[in-house]
Amino acid sequence: MKSLTCIAVLAGLLISLNGCAVFNRQNTPALNMVEKHLVPKEQPGRALSYPLIIPVGAVAATMDMFIFHPVSVISDAWDDTEDMLWKKLDWDKQYATTTASIIPRTTLTPVVLTTDFLVRSCFDIGRRSNTSGTTADKNEYARRQQERKKQELMLVKQAEEAFNTGRFETAVAASEKALALNQYQYQAAAIKACALLRSNKIEPVLAMPLYQNIFKNEAFMILFAEKLSGASPHEAIQLLSLLERNHYYMDANIRKPPRQSAAQVKPPLVEQASHAETKLLEAVKKSLRHEDRAIQLKTVQVLAINNRSFYGFKQLLQDVANGPDPVLAFVARNKTAR
Repeated sequence: MKSLTCIAVLAGLLISLNGCAVFNRQNTPALNMVEKHLVPKEQPGRALSYPLIIPVGAVAATMDMFIFHPVSVISDAWDDTEDMLWKKLDWDKQYATTTASIIPRTTLTPVVLTTDFLVRSCFDIGRRSNTSGTTADKNEYARRQQERKKQELMLVKQAEEAFNTGRFETAVAASEKALALNQYQYQAAAIKACALLRSNKIEPVLAMPLYQNIFKNEAFMILFAEKLSGASPHEAIQLLSLLERNHYYMDANIRKPPRQSAAQVKPPLVEQASHAETKLLEAVKKSLRHEDRAIQLKTVQVLAINNRSFYGFKQLLQDVANGPDPVLAFVARNKTAR
């Protein structure tokens, strides 16, 4: 008897908590179906059906409260959690802080998700627009996205044509418009960076977000190598700083040499590299031979931090560590030991 009383109290509590949600008929699909298909519309059939409809309706309402409505809000609860904990991650400007926050965010995710789910299950909270829109709304959204993509590709094409004809300011402007539509438009980012380098504007390239991965573009890498080979001391320091700051994103996709059978003789390191990688390696070697000592030391620092990012850098750093210059060798060995 005592256990039945506890169950009844618990059920009553849950029903009272769910009351706010089930008062909205949009949250009661099972009860709506019973009313639509089982309840007669006219008397006396309506009154005669009460002995059957009342228990069936109670079962349907219970299923709505404990199954159908809670299941329907799971995606909304997850979207709320994602907005609260995972949307505002600034990897570009706050890399260390964002990295340190991953563990607390991961720990809080199940707590926030569960709390949001229970609140949405119990109370009549408005549904998120991306899940409750009609078919017409979704079609309109898809149409706008398609138009946005078409406009983005058109701007990239305009930027490429402007760059090829030497209109670098126009190329930068078109690229920035494409990036405003899609900040991960890597081709537009590469065109913008190339146009800026052609215009001898290195500082704006330094200000570009790291996640745009401009060094993954071979055309940019070749142009960068050419600029580094003939740069003034001030420009060389800027270009080497640009190369240094991109190692976070380059390390994520380390270039691997092609597979070879046991019978094949492994070719020299440079022969496995692409044309762009070879050009970059030659430019960095030239920086090591620069008459300015600051540029030599900066180059060793770049080799150390990018030794897993660019093909040939690790071997070159080892060569410097074993080389005849005692200062550069000491710095390279110190960087390698870390």
